[in-house]
Amino acid sequence: MPLRRLPNGWEIAQVDPGEAAFLYREIFVERSYLRDGFPNPTPEVIFDIGANIGMASMFFAQTFPDAFIVAAEPAPEPFAALTENFRRHVRGGVTHNVALADREGTRRLGYYPNATAESGFYADQDSETELARRLLVERGLSPAQAEAVAESRHKLSYIDCRTTTVSALIREHAVDHVDLLKIDVEKSEIEVLAGIEEPDWGRIRNVVMEIHDFDDRLHQVLTLLKERGFTCETEQETELSASDIFMIYATKPV
Repeated sequence: MPLRRLPNGWEIAQVDPGEAAFLYREIFVERSYLRDGFPNPTPEVIFDIGANIGMASMFFAQTFPDAFIVAAEPAPEPFAALTENFRRHVRGGVTHNVALADREGTRRLGYYPNATAESGFYADQDSETELARRLLVERGLSPAQAEAVAESRHKLSYIDCRTTTVSALIREHAVDHVDLLKIDVEKSEIEVLAGIEEPDWGRIRNVVMEIHDFDDRLHQVLTLLKERGFTCETEQETELSASDIFMIYATKPV
C-alpha cells in the first residue's frame, strides 16, 4: 500500500495521493470538523462514520488524544488504508469494514476507485463528474484538462457491502455516550440518522455532518436534530455555493 508523509510528520497509508492531500488540507489545515465552542465538552468517545482512509480520525486523535475512536468504512481499498493508519496513529481505536445505514444487511455501493471519498449508495456519475470539472476549472485548470481529470476520477464500479447501524455500534462497544458523531456518507445521511434508536439519541452530544440537500434533506435533518434537543448551525464553503453540499454542526446544551 502506498505511503506518504503528511506535513505534520506522520507517515500514512493512502489510496490516491491527490485525494489524500485534499483531505489533509480540508481536515487538518482548514479544521472543517471543528468550530469555536464545538464540540463541547471535549470528546471522550468519537464515531467516525464514512471514515475513508481515516484522515478525520487521525485529526481527532491528534486533537483529542484521550478519545476512544470508532471508525466505519465500507470500501475495501480505503478500509485497508484506514486500518493501517489506525495501527500507526489512532491508539486504541477500532475500525469496521461496514457502511452505516438504517438497518443491518447488505447493500450495493457505487464505488469510484480513483475518487474513493465520493463513493456512496447514491453515486451519480454525471453530476459528480460535472461538479469536479467545475471545481477544477475554478482552481486553474483549462476546461479540457478539467474534463479529462474529472472523467478519469469518476470511473464508476459497484460493490456489495455489509450495513449496520449507529445503535448497533453503540451496543457492540458498550459505550454509554458518543460525544462526537461525525457523518460523511455522500447522500445517505438520513439513513444513518434513521439507524439511531430513540433511547440512543440521549447518548449523542455533538453531531458534525456533511449533508447533500436533495429532496429537501437539509430541512429534514435539521428538523430531526432540533426535535431531539440539538442547536444547529449550517455552513457552506464558498467554492460549493452552486452545489447542494452543506455542513451541519449540532450540539446539545451542557
